[in-house]
Amino acid sequence: MSLEPVLAGQNSEIIEVEPSRTLKEVAKLMTDNADATITVVASRGVIVGLVSHRDIIRAIAWRGVAALDDAACVHMTSLYSE
Repeated sequence: MSLEPVLAGQNSEIIEVEPSRTLKEVAKLMTDNADATITVVASRGVIVGLVSHRDIIRAIAWRGVAALDDAACVHMTSLYSE
């Protein structure tokens, strides 16, 4: 999957986080970098998913503010389906 269509119109810098980073940390990165999508990268630089504003809002709707302490990988949009 190409990231260009997903990231079109976003900040030109691709911001990457580890899957274990919290949604709160990801939200802060989004705010600090005026970016709506953060790339989740596993070991060896493999992109495993994306966290968008929508993912964070959905997580809070389901679990309340406690979701902000969850790992990004729990609520990210996965690039791989099982």
